[in-house]
Amino acid sequence: MNQSVSSAAYGAVSPPMRGASSYHALSLVEDGGTVGTWSWDLSSGEIAWSPGALQMLGLSHGGSRASFEDFLQIVHPDDRQDEYAERERLAHFGGTFDREVRLVRRGGALRYVRNRGEAILGPDGRPAFAIGAMSDVTALREAEAARRVAARRLEALSSAISGHMWASDRTGRILDSAGFRVVGGLEAIAGPFWFEAVHPLDRLRVELAWTAAAEAGEPFTDVHRIRTDPRAEAWFRTSVQPVMGEAGGIAEWIGVLEPVARPAREPGTSGVSAKAAPTGCQVRAARAILNWSVGDLAEKSGVSVSTIRRAEAVDGLSPTLRRDKLAALRDTLESHGIELTAEAGRKPGVRPA
Repeated sequence: MNQSVSSAAYGAVSPPMRGASSYHALSLVEDGGTVGTWSWDLSSGEIAWSPGALQMLGLSHGGSRASFEDFLQIVHPDDRQDEYAERERLAHFGGTFDREVRLVRRGGALRYVRNRGEAILGPDGRPAFAIGAMSDVTALREAEAARRVAARRLEALSSAISGHMWASDRTGRILDSAGFRVVGGLEAIAGPFWFEAVHPLDRLRVELAWTAAAEAGEPFTDVHRIRTDPRAEAWFRTSVQPVMGEAGGIAEWIGVLEPVARPAREPGTSGVSAKAAPTGCQVRAARAILNWSVGDLAEKSGVSVSTIRRAEAVDGLSPTLRRDKLAALRDTLESHGIELTAEAGRKPGVRPA
């Protein structure tokens, strides 16, 4: 099998471009050695590799030979049999393929390459030649491996500190619930936010306190109960740290659940104002008492109908709404004779003032 590199090979696999040849256009794309193309004459066995493909494979240009057998020699030993079987299938039956293969280049460097191709049928209806494109996905696979190592590192850290770790996005929506799964707290979660694993008697207090910390971009620590099954509860210290994003601002939260003894004096609502913000169930109940529609509340508060619907979509305090909008709803309801209650040991409620 002879290897060849020519502008004709490029032209066979790309459309013409005004003002520039296909060869020059693809040369720019392939210059970094992470993308390449190839064409294979199935009758003669000749393979035409683009310069980018040769660079990716670690093979030389010039007049050297780069047959399928040459390619197979740099394929990882564990992947060679599958690559050979795929070539035979393509040559005899045609079709398309999309595979990822590991390459071992000179010096032992391991590269991950995605190889996609398609067989073109000849006049007799049999596969005549094939064309394909290769892309180096090593950086992606190494990043995935680094994330797995980081996850195992967090698991080891969690074991070392005798706590259970979890993660959420900036709004409190759970991304990694491992810590809650260990203690059984997810059984009581009614929604996707981490504070919904907190016992109902402590939930509003924790939710309001964490929301205030989130707005300030500060760490949060609290001692509270988590329902470990429908009939049991346990006390934990939850410590939550913000993870800052590249552009500034909080991207995620990392939390640790640490088992603790029941406190001699149960936490109350110290430091949390009952007037801080209305929960979704409070807004719905207040509208029912006042016999208001969503439109009525929107007109009187200056808060849009869509924002009110979002506030009412959750039973608790929506972490995605602006605090000034929630404050406007609270002030409007209170000015029309509604008292919003948030008493220690009780669920949030409403009553006529």
